[in-house]
Amino acid sequence: MKRLLLLGIGSPFGADRIGWELVEQLRGSLPEIEGCELVLRNLAHPTQLLSLVEGFDGVIVIDALLDAEPGSLHRLTIDELKESERSSSHQLGVAEALALARAMGDLPEWLEVIGVGVGARPRSGS
Repeated sequence: MKRLLLLGIGSPFGADRIGWELVEQLRGSLPEIEGCELVLRNLAHPTQLLSLVEGFDGVIVIDALLDAEPGSLHRLTIDELKESERSSSHQLGVAEALALARAMGDLPEWLEVIGVGVGARPRSGS
């Protein structure tokens, strides 16, 4: 049986919580699907993704995307995430961790990264 991970990442505070919010809403509205896990994580370091995706055939990662229209959805490859002028709130650490997993041959068969726009990056000193 195939195993799927739907992973909402970010912190439990502010706009960075958007990945958690979406996964929590799906958890409450989707029927339970055998082999599918819905997980929320506050990553102290993005390389924690390596152990989270291990053993899954497919992974969907949902995270906040800065400098993007609030509520907009962006389907990103690892390379697009790395090269994008928009960055996640993790300062591209997620992209780098996923690229590392790819280089090590530890990515699942398929992986989707969904960035959810949360608006402009806060300006320092404002």
